[in-house]
Amino acid sequence: MKLYARPDVIAAIAEIEAEVSEESNVKVKTRIERQGFWSAMMDDTAANRADKLRASELLGRSEADFTDNVNTRDMQQPEDLTEQERKTLKDIAETMTKPRLSKETG
Repeated sequence: MKLYARPDVIAAIAEIEAEVSEESNVKVKTRIERQGFWSAMMDDTAANRADKLRASELLGRSEADFTDNVNTRDMQQPEDLTEQERKTLKDIAETMTKPRLSKETG
């Protein structure tokens, strides 16, 4: 079970949000509310271009449009390859590393 799906974690988050709201009289915005704000900022004709660009970046990040992290853990490792796959990869590597003949050398 994911951490954020556990009932005790959900209750703890709700309790912290309630404390923050009571102390500061500020409601903590949900993801949907933040996304709505960024969308509105992008559509605001009075906003400057830099603010619109930043809003679009934050909206894109919230939707995971940009991936900076590549998961290599689940990729097939060389030891998992069949003998035929190893041979194919070796052939490809040899082809790519062979010196290319040109008119200058030939």
